[in-house]
Amino acid sequence: MSRKIKELMVKEYTEQFQDLEQRGCVVCNFRGLDANAAGEVRKKLDEHGSEMFVLRNRLMALSLEKLGVPELKGCLRGPSALVMGADAVGAAKAVDAVREEYAAITILGGYAEGNLLADTDVEKLADIPGREVLLSRTLGLISLPAQRFVSGLNNAMARFVSVVNQLKEKRENDEGAQ
Repeated sequence: MSRKIKELMVKEYTEQFQDLEQRGCVVCNFRGLDANAAGEVRKKLDEHGSEMFVLRNRLMALSLEKLGVPELKGCLRGPSALVMGADAVGAAKAVDAVREEYAAITILGGYAEGNLLADTDVEKLADIPGREVLLSRTLGLISLPAQRFVSGLNNAMARFVSVVNQLKEKRENDEGAQ
């Protein structure tokens, strides 16, 4: 490959991944996947809202230097693919979902909010519940004290009504006995 083509590829990578620091990514090794399987992996990642980019490691390393993310170069080993979603958590979840079907995919690392992530960190990101689940849990925690307060008031009112009914029955029994 000529030097000019390599320079154009580095420029293209730099433009394509200019929002890498904001969105984050997951770097995977896809050794063992044939072309058809790689196409299926791309489709499945797309269904999860993520994209897979197959890279030339040396050229991507130069692009990462230009992007100000040189620490991610260490993750580029073997046939590498960069997966980007709306954010690093989305990308990690997408890769994790696809890995269940395609065991040949291995996570090499990732990048999120200015931090280099090890493969285990990316797997932990994939285990984070979704935004909707976290919001519903938070809402449940916020409403819990109010629910307990109302329940306590209901119990107090029920006990009060029970005492009043017992007094009423006692008076009726006392009046009936006389």
